[in-house]
Amino acid sequence: MTVPALGLGTFRLKDQVVIDSVRTALELGYRAIDTAQIYGNEAEVGQAIADSGVPRSELFLTSKIWTENLGADKLIPSLKESLSKLRTDYLDLTLIHWPSPKGAVPVAEFMGALVEAQKQGLTRHIGVSTLSFGDGQWINARSTWSVRSFSRLVRRLASSASRLNSVIHTLVVR
Repeated sequence: MTVPALGLGTFRLKDQVVIDSVRTALELGYRAIDTAQIYGNEAEVGQAIADSGVPRSELFLTSKIWTENLGADKLIPSLKESLSKLRTDYLDLTLIHWPSPKGAVPVAEFMGALVEAQKQGLTRHIGVSTLSFGDGQWINARSTWSVRSFSRLVRRLASSASRLNSVIHTLVVR
């Protein structure tokens, strides 16, 4: 599946507002929905998708892993919880929302866990969001990821992730 041209971002949308927004967006033909663990609305997004009757295969669903879930022992369980809330077996794109505060969780650890989630079929694509690659937290002496391997990953993700980020639109509910 390619990333749909239009998508709905659900940042700051809560309760019935997010349910109505997702439902309306799907009725209007939107097929990309973006949420995140920290938004606190994954269950409502999942409810709206389930109620819409739009087949899962027609949707491009993205969520983001929050910093408290970056540890290797937490990432996959938190992703499974997100999947349960969203009422789906997989995400089309799972992103790391923010880098680990003060580098507490090494890049290799959380990216390794994200790759494992992909291998398990929990997500089709992986990537990073809202991150500054120059902040020293991504590539440093402690990381087992070389600049070359990380650059290859970024290039691989760039076509899907950057396109998705450029087309996510928030539906304003009046």
